[in-house]
Amino acid sequence: MIKQEKKRTRTVIIAISAILLGLLVFFGTYYFFMNKSYSHYTDKVKTEITNITKINEASSTFTKGETIDKDKILNSIPNSISSLQTSLSNLKNLLVQDKYKKDHENLINGVENNISIYKQILAICRDSNNSNLQSYITLLQKYRDDCMNYYTLVSINNYKISLTDEIIDLIDKTIDFSQKQVRLNLDKEVSTNQNRDFLNILNPLVEKFNEVNKDYMPEILNIRNNSTSYEGILDSITNAEAVIADSKTTLAAVTIPKDALEVNKAFIKTLDDFDQYIQSFKFAVKTESLTYSGGVNNNKALDSLYSSSKDKMKTANESYKVFLKLFHEFKDKLPVQ
Repeated sequence: MIKQEKKRTRTVIIAISAILLGLLVFFGTYYFFMNKSYSHYTDKVKTEITNITKINEASSTFTKGETIDKDKILNSIPNSISSLQTSLSNLKNLLVQDKYKKDHENLINGVENNISIYKQILAICRDSNNSNLQSYITLLQKYRDDCMNYYTLVSINNYKISLTDEIIDLIDKTIDFSQKQVRLNLDKEVSTNQNRDFLNILNPLVEKFNEVNKDYMPEILNIRNNSTSYEGILDSITNAEAVIADSKTTLAAVTIPKDALEVNKAFIKTLDDFDQYIQSFKFAVKTESLTYSGGVNNNKALDSLYSSSKDKMKTANESYKVFLKLFHEFKDKLPVQ
């Protein structure tokens, strides 16, 4: 009986020992693989944090003195975006333990905003003349703040991450560049509106001038051939004088934009030169009418009355050619509405 008890006790002890040994092996194996898994995860996170930090440090190449290097940003920042996207993809593919789940989530969000920072800087450089550039600045500031906040919440096995001084400097200089560009864009918009307003005034004046800007000598020849009155040609001259006077009065009351000073000056000179032609021609017509009514009908003698006006007509035509060139250049510079 005692032997059986001892035997039973020994069996129980052996069984318990086997169970304990099994549990020891199980938990030992479990913790071994868990530690190995943790180690693999944290090592991968460390690698990606290092890569992200290096990318951000390299952003110093996108600045030049106190501003940004726009050409280098346009050419090279897509590579930085691609590298960050690779790190983001690697982080998303990691098996994350519950212990670091929230930290990992914050890291992912931080990297996504980090990528958005670079994309926004690229967008600003690609579209710096956009009238809505201020909203680009606001978004860049938001991505910066969100990225910094998410990175601050990350601590994975004491591995931390933050935006480097280089990327913060790039952001600051991009914002400074953008704010200056906003002011330039606003000035340009104001200037464009002023130029367009001036063109709206000048266009009808040019159209009216084109109606009277001609050589009136053929009408004189027609009068001679048909023995008609000089009243018609004198009325035409009076109309031309009115067009010239009205144009000068209109332009005198207008504030001429800086970009339109040259074209305005050229048009005024055209009006002055054409007015000299008209006055000379008018004098010749009146002289001819008196001469013709006096019985003198020698065409050669009458033609000599117009020698001065012919020279003045040539001068007016040259001035008009210069004006037209400047006028078309001025119109072509205005943005299409």
